[in-house]
Amino acid sequence: MFLGDLSGPEIKRWYQRVALCVSPSLSEGFGLTPLEAMASGAAAVTSRAGAYEQMIMPGENGAIADTGNLEQLVAALEPLLANPAGLLAMGERARRFVVERHSIRGEVAGIEAVYARVLARP
Repeated sequence: MFLGDLSGPEIKRWYQRVALCVSPSLSEGFGLTPLEAMASGAAAVTSRAGAYEQMIMPGENGAIADTGNLEQLVAALEPLLANPAGLLAMGERARRFVVERHSIRGEVAGIEAVYARVLARP
């Protein structure tokens, strides 16, 4: 379903409506989509593209399939879709993970620390 351009509040509402984000990208930079979904309480199933492997803890907040491997993607999705209660619990863990490790305050503190180290060098 393609919804066209959405406003920020509309995007947030759509994230809040889903229990599972599937992002099987073939090529990715950092990849914010799974993190945004996880911040809204959705588990995520991703490929190994970009930084996805650093944000997905298989069995805890989502699952990972080899990039471009349809069979692995299906194998990752089937048990999650067959267990709605487990999927919702995984989404709760995904939200906690993002809040603890990827909050905007944490990102700002990390950037400030880098600048402080660079500026402190002679």
